[in-house]
Amino acid sequence: MTASDSRDHYLTLKMHRLSKPSFTPFLPVDCDPGDAPGRAFHDSPDLAESPVPVNTSQLLLFPSHLGNVYLGETFSFYVTISNESHQQCKEVQVKIELQTTLHTHFLHSGSPPLESLDPDLSVDIVQNHEVREIGVHNVIVHVSYITLTGEKFKFKKNTKFQVLKPIDVKTSFQNPTTNDTYLQAQIQNITPVPMVMEKVIFEPSSNFKVEDLNTRDYSFDGVSYMNSMDTRQYIYKLTPVNPNMNPRGGDSVTVGKLDITWRSQMGERGRLQTSNLVRRINTPGELKVTAEKLPSEIVTQRPFNVTLQIVNCSERLMQLVLHLVNSECNPLRWLGVSGRNLGSLDPGGSLSIDCTVMSSYAGLHSLDGFKLVDSFLRRTYDFNNITSIYVVGG
Repeated sequence: MTASDSRDHYLTLKMHRLSKPSFTPFLPVDCDPGDAPGRAFHDSPDLAESPVPVNTSQLLLFPSHLGNVYLGETFSFYVTISNESHQQCKEVQVKIELQTTLHTHFLHSGSPPLESLDPDLSVDIVQNHEVREIGVHNVIVHVSYITLTGEKFKFKKNTKFQVLKPIDVKTSFQNPTTNDTYLQAQIQNITPVPMVMEKVIFEPSSNFKVEDLNTRDYSFDGVSYMNSMDTRQYIYKLTPVNPNMNPRGGDSVTVGKLDITWRSQMGERGRLQTSNLVRRINTPGELKVTAEKLPSEIVTQRPFNVTLQIVNCSERLMQLVLHLVNSECNPLRWLGVSGRNLGSLDPGGSLSIDCTVMSSYAGLHSLDGFKLVDSFLRRTYDFNNITSIYVVGG
């Protein structure tokens, strides 16, 4: 016969998460030494010799529940099967599976079963699983055994927990005048506790070579500690393996993926890889504006010249007027006269103009706010992200 799950069992099951302890919060008590409580604290020898109170005590707190589980971490837990009866149990089999929204992972098959489990003894099973999906996870433990009288018992226990997203990654591509592409990645700690970025590497595809620009002091400051909701920016320079590679407009090119490794507050390691990042090649419109010449070094609060080339990609004559628009959110400021007449531009023709720009602070900035107006058709063309300009501190 087979016993139902509602019947009392000879064996008990407990599941606990294997995690490091956390710091015990401590609320310091401070008062004026002239008040009665202050004098009482001062007269107490134990309190008088104690160090200055802070919000963390010298004790560690062991977790009483599963706590927060984050994507990219290794979820470790152990299952304890105890025989709390006075009879021996035979052929004890324990199967463990982990169910997610998309997959079912069989963590422990239970083969071969344990021959016997004597009274007051227990068996422990430790499991590790690298979390690769967010959402609800369900650990199901199936236990079956046979008593000395030949009765077959089985039961199961479910433990559900939510997997949260630990970091938020935002990427953007900056395209200068050359074939090089700059990848800008912003990583934000969205957990409620601090973390340390141990390694952030960009793995390029076979079409590109990568140069890590985060090793210099002025681009990264050597800071890897991140409080909750802090954001760090990483910059990578991508160079095509084939310099003559010229994708058509509208095509998409796979450039690679980010490999991110961090440690949480108590040293637990997490690791995530982004999906392949794709750069889309834009189709040029009737007008095309590119940067021809830039200084080798650009310093904050110092004006510099940039040479821009305007190409008429249409099949008609254009009469162009240049307008320079400064934005409060962009540190690059246009210097000079706005609204000047550039003259006529034949179909397929080009012209080069010199402009003066100044940056208010250091960093990788996008050259925006370049506007051309065709006087013939009264059509306006706005050009943003013409090129990426790297500015160093003065």
